[in-house]
Amino acid sequence: MNFARKQEKLQLNNLSINKLPNLKCFSLKCYPEINEYDNKILPLLRRMSYLEKLTLYFRIENRDRFIDGTHLQNEILVDMPRLHSFNFYFSTHHNSADLFHHVSSQDIQRTFTNIGQQHVTSIVNYIYADHV
Repeated sequence: MNFARKQEKLQLNNLSINKLPNLKCFSLKCYPEINEYDNKILPLLRRMSYLEKLTLYFRIENRDRFIDGTHLQNEILVDMPRLHSFNFYFSTHHNSADLFHHVSSQDIQRTFTNIGQQHVTSIVNYIYADHV
């Protein structure tokens, strides 16, 4: 069963939280930038322990850390032992370049290799407002 719903604003409080543990497939794509990742998305995903397939697409604003392999393992994958397919795109945007420790694509890639995920591609671009 596929379910698609287009909303301009992310509203997770309307979901039936009691039915989430039984889901086997879940896809959530948010094309506008969001800032609810840590306080709404992660708690939602942690309730889905039976997931076998997961697709996430987020452009996250005002987050002071990249989402890397270590974060995915510790915050999402550890709670989903049945997951065998995980497709994702995360883009992190922040107005202050000083908050990011400059890491390379290889640094991010290494975090995925360290958790046993070899089939991941990562790209890191630093774009500064004064250069746009």
